[in-house]
Amino acid sequence: FRYFFRFGLPLLILQVGADKAPNLRVLYASNNKIAGWNEIDRLASLARLEDLLLVGNPIYNDYKDNNALSEYRVEVIKRLPNLKKLDGIPVDVDEREQASLSK
Repeated sequence: FRYFFRFGLPLLILQVGADKAPNLRVLYASNNKIAGWNEIDRLASLARLEDLLLVGNPIYNDYKDNNALSEYRVEVIKRLPNLKKLDGIPVDVDEREQASLSK
């Protein structure tokens, strides 16, 4: 399953619950209004999620504006350890290791 949300549309998967799409593997949620880690945590029940795009959301932009995208990536990977790709970039071994150490 693939869901695409663009142009500030409500993020339906977060509103109705991730348990409604247990086989979701790809979620492109760029340019929405995802601002807090609690919204990312809701995706943790998507055990098959492997590709997530969050570019253009407030949570992404805050880290980008502070030159801290590596910290952002580690935090997302910590919360969603099954990801293989985040924001179009493959998750590397070092990021995965840092995420597992910071739990």
